[in-house]
Amino acid sequence: MDKMELSIGEQLYQALAGMVAGGVLGVLYDIFRQLRMHMSRFWGGVTDAVYALLAGTGLFILGQGPGGGGVRLFLLSAAACGGALYALWLSPLIRRGLAVGDALFCRCVGCMARLWPKGKKPRKKE
Repeated sequence: MDKMELSIGEQLYQALAGMVAGGVLGVLYDIFRQLRMHMSRFWGGVTDAVYALLAGTGLFILGQGPGGGGVRLFLLSAAACGGALYALWLSPLIRRGLAVGDALFCRCVGCMARLWPKGKKPRKKE
């Protein structure tokens, strides 16, 4: 009979890959969160659907690549731990940076809108 065991090195590799995947999903969530602040409810739902598709695809790739074609509970747990660690340690910094970038972008767009000549109706010849 074949043994269905993983070496400690393979388990460590899979756990680290899962934690990195969870962190990447956290970064994507924060980026989409910042985008949703400026969108209508419909487009917010669209961004949520895009995030769900990206998360599902990422976890599928995680299971097929480092997971060796199988979904292991510790792999998904490692991804959840990576997302939690990101949320606790890095998310406040990333969100602050995104907010500053968002404010600068909106300020630049506002300045450009003020400089842009407003449309004037042509005069009718009498």
